[in-house]
Amino acid sequence: MKNWTFVEAFGNTENISGFWECPDLFKLNVDNDSAKARWVLVHSIAAREHAQYFIGDFDGEGFHWAKSIPDGIVLTDFENNDYNGWTVTGTAFGSAPANGNIAPQKTVSGFLGNRLANSFANGDLSKGKIISPDFTIQRNYLSFLIAGGNHFAGTYIKLVVNGEVVKRATGTNDYYLKWKNWDVSNLIGKTAHIEIVDSVSTTWGHILIDHIIQSNVMVDKVNSGQLDHGEDFYGSQSFSDIPAADGRRIWIGWLNNWTYAASIPTTPWKGMMSIPREVTLETHNGQVRLVQRPIDELKKLRKNGMTINNRTISFINDKLNDNGLNNLNAASYKRFELKAKIAVSGQKGFSLKFKKRGSQFAEYVFDLVNKEIRFDRSKSGAFTYDGMFRRIQTAPLIVENGFIDMHLFVDNCSAELFASNGQVVMSNQIFPDSTSNKIEFTPLDEDLQVEEFSIWDFEKTISLSGSALDKFPLFQVYPNPILNSNGLTIKVKDGAVGKVKFKLIDATGKIFSEFQFGSSSLILPGNKMPLNRGLYFLHAADGVTSQTERLLVLGQ
Repeated sequence: MKNWTFVEAFGNTENISGFWECPDLFKLNVDNDSAKARWVLVHSIAAREHAQYFIGDFDGEGFHWAKSIPDGIVLTDFENNDYNGWTVTGTAFGSAPANGNIAPQKTVSGFLGNRLANSFANGDLSKGKIISPDFTIQRNYLSFLIAGGNHFAGTYIKLVVNGEVVKRATGTNDYYLKWKNWDVSNLIGKTAHIEIVDSVSTTWGHILIDHIIQSNVMVDKVNSGQLDHGEDFYGSQSFSDIPAADGRRIWIGWLNNWTYAASIPTTPWKGMMSIPREVTLETHNGQVRLVQRPIDELKKLRKNGMTINNRTISFINDKLNDNGLNNLNAASYKRFELKAKIAVSGQKGFSLKFKKRGSQFAEYVFDLVNKEIRFDRSKSGAFTYDGMFRRIQTAPLIVENGFIDMHLFVDNCSAELFASNGQVVMSNQIFPDSTSNKIEFTPLDEDLQVEEFSIWDFEKTISLSGSALDKFPLFQVYPNPILNSNGLTIKVKDGAVGKVKFKLIDATGKIFSEFQFGSSSLILPGNKMPLNRGLYFLHAADGVTSQTERLLVLGQ
């Protein structure tokens, strides 16, 4: 693999806020239909929390993204050489939409076309406003791409109806524009206008807006998207060679974030791996989405379950916090799995606090008014002083057929939420005190009916007989590390005796020795060991199975 020939490249599109790494490329059937198979390209973005995917085709040499623009009534796409009827005041937005970033801004990405509204025309010190012409609300959603500063009262976009501000949104201190959807179904037929405002002169004192449309469905990226809306899911890699009879695509990711990975309050390890997830392609609202769900094998970890159906959130909260068998303050409930299906009909939403003790907790808010899930870990325990760690995270809240569904796994230091049947995922680390184990499940105003609710404690570890991979399929070697003067012992597994060929290889790939023996064990003497200390590899193969073990040679 020393000589490579360049064939084709894919990149410089969507989120380019950092260099791309940890790619994965695989084929999936859409809606489990082999006649509609598509290719999925996945990668993470260094120094950011983002990982993204693209859906397209692969011809053996190049990946081709099926890029598309969402349908809807376009109010403005900011593609003109001026603001095309919008009223401009101040200096922040300049006299025309920007062609991406304005120096010294970092790279702005995620917008459609060639231009967008960017209030950095004269840097963060400038202020200004642009106001749209009046228009009639005709669809259920008003959707737009947004990024920039997180100042709810300083850098924002707002919808004004009859002189009243009915919707407002701000950025997340980011240069990558994402879709935001306002539910305006109760305002159809009303006359409205939009104001995009920059009224602050501090860090991140600017806003980025593009492609404002009216639509009857919540809009998101088409044939692409964000893998995880939390801060801690990176470098996802799927398993190859899963048996065809199984047929699933399963992956795991690193539950950490390079922005603060080295600073989290754990030792000696930093971060952990996510739970394994099955990955599928499914059609939702006419668009193909990458969907993630916890693998079914995790059900084997469940114990001490409680199920309550057709009760209110308040009733379930009382059960979760009584003094009987279901008391979640018990030490055995430091880890839990929770599933719920909740009916919605005009309520504002609900809150789920967990790992709670006094003023310490982590919280999900399911906001039905703004159609978003918010996760707040700013009071979750240790490390909450870090700016990125404590910032509020948001994800789309999708209501399907009048219900919200959620599936949550909480471990000692992690929370992985799967909502909308796996369309929306949020993965995060938390560092609570060991005594913070209470759960609070409360409505934001009117109570909600919960059609299905289940909660389980889960085992810390478990052996899955018949499904776990054999750690030593061919041989074991000891001691390791070794002194080369003493040699080492190789013990071959029953059934493989006489069939296994061994290679001892150094770290550069050079073969030090090759051998095969007919007994169940062999002592490799010191004079057959490498003279130089360092890292070596003992590779074995029997024609069907292979195994490689690292050997640390410490010298004489």
